Amino acid sequence: MFKDTALGTCSISIEEVRGCAKADYCNVVHGFEVRRTAGTIERQKKDATDAQPLAKLNESFTIPILSLQADLEVQCMARRLLGKDKLVAHAKLPLAPLLDGVQQRQWWPLTKPAKPAKPGKGPSKEAKPEQRGEVRLAVQFTPKAPPPARTFNGVSVEAEWTAETSGGTLMQHASWNANPQFLLRLDRRHRVGVRVVQGTRAAAPEARQQLTTLSFYVLRYGPHWDGQKLHEPRADGGSLWAGRRKVLFSEAEIVKFDDFWAPVFSADPSGIRELDAGEYVVIPVTDTPGQPGRFVLDVWLDGAADKTTGLRLDPLPLPDASEWLHEAVSGEFCGVAGAADLLNGTAWRNNPQWLLRVGDEQPLDVCLVVGQPEKLFSTGLYVLPYPLGYQGRPLVQCVRPEQLVAKTDRLRFLTSHGVAGLRLQPRTDYVVIPVSGSDKPGPYTLDVFSSGAVTMKPISGEWHCSTVDCAWANDSAAGSPNHGKFASNPQIALVRSEARRSECIVELSVQDANHAVGYIVYRHENSGDQLQRLSEREVNDEELIFNRVPGWAAELRVSTAFTLPASLETPLVIVP
Repeated sequence: MFKDTALGTCSISIEEVRGCAKADYCNVVHGFEVRRTAGTIERQKKDATDAQPLAKLNESFTIPILSLQADLEVQCMARRLLGKDKLVAHAKLPLAPLLDGVQQRQWWPLTKPAKPAKPGKGPSKEAKPEQRGEVRLAVQFTPKAPPPARTFNGVSVEAEWTAETSGGTLMQHASWNANPQFLLRLDRRHRVGVRVVQGTRAAAPEARQQLTTLSFYVLRYGPHWDGQKLHEPRADGGSLWAGRRKVLFSEAEIVKFDDFWAPVFSADPSGIRELDAGEYVVIPVTDTPGQPGRFVLDVWLDGAADKTTGLRLDPLPLPDASEWLHEAVSGEFCGVAGAADLLNGTAWRNNPQWLLRVGDEQPLDVCLVVGQPEKLFSTGLYVLPYPLGYQGRPLVQCVRPEQLVAKTDRLRFLTSHGVAGLRLQPRTDYVVIPVSGSDKPGPYTLDVFSSGAVTMKPISGEWHCSTVDCAWANDSAAGSPNHGKFASNPQIALVRSEARRSECIVELSVQDANHAVGYIVYRHENSGDQLQRLSEREVNDEELIFNRVPGWAAELRVSTAFTLPASLETPLVIVP
């Protein structure tokens, strides 16, 4: 049963027993292995002394050594007519002194076995075991012979995990994409076998470094599979990953083994699966991050006479591809209910915002990944253009769907989630907003993988904010500019304290979305101490319109942003 796990064998010859007058035969015990002498120990005569030999057995045994933690034990047993035979004396042989492989012949003391402790009384207080005789043994340990070199018909790659590249599993660890990755290419549909073995191919199993249990993932590498478009194709027709490492995945890309994401974790996991022609990425993993060690990845065509034709396996990134540049930041989710929805409400303004600046001369491939080390929430992120002139102040105006550069498809309860395949323009600023589906704060990481240089900085500036409460009632609910009494609507003056260029955002919020709403911003011709309401003539004067909401809509909030030049001397009037 334990033949394959034995460290070696121990040859024991019981040559002679002295004393121990009640013994009938001997046992040799190691773990679950027991050997019994065939000869019977002769009873000692009444007038004999303990120095006289009790028996000359000269019996030898070979017993497998399964663990260095368990001693060898020679037991002297007395037969009983009823019940189990009784242990009358024993000798324990530590294994450590025997590992040099030299035969040792000597006398070992046979002592009275200690009585088992009574429940609740603690261990026995005997200071020294009682000696009842001695046994002469010849003992020699022989280590297990190394197995013949393993032969393998397939494609094999030797690699290693370092403390930095042992990233853990896809399900539990946001650092999974740090693991070594290998691009598997098939030119036809076939059953493919995959196996991960610890250590190196030349090392014997017992000499290999024992890590915790291992497994591997197989993910689709290309952008289109089974008619399902998983990623937007690049405008220039290039590959999404372009020979680089895969840093993001969707569940649709996972090739399952027996309905699981990966084969069962073990010392040498393996699996066989029918795969279509195409490109796949194989990711060997340890069950927890930070476990350095070497491994061998084997891949073969199952059932084929030639198990390698039409199969290719290469480490990622490919030799002709540039590796991702990696920028990593971290922070904490705001923990505000409703903050994950940028297209509705104002709670999203509590989210952290990061300025992503592209500084290259060419468009860049970019992947954005939001991770959560503790896997507490569902997460996602948004990417929008960062307006000129904001100068480190956060995005606060209402977000329209057409403004989005990218967003995650939905919030997902994963260790890492994000967007891939972005093509960002050079010398352009973007704002990245990670979001959480929970109303509790918690840590997050934000990783930027790019084909060129980018920088990430937190957006921490502040806006000066003023709020005015108004109401439409009776005559002041005067409708849109298409109605003749539009000037009867509430009018709000916007006056600057100093003449300098500044950015301005106006947001109109209403209690319900039953009617389309909007506003117009006018220049006020009169800049005296007492501002007068705009007249019917003035609100119809196109020359006085400074800014307006692009399109009136039945929404709870509408907003627009504009720049106030330093040269503008007259006040502004907002008419909702």
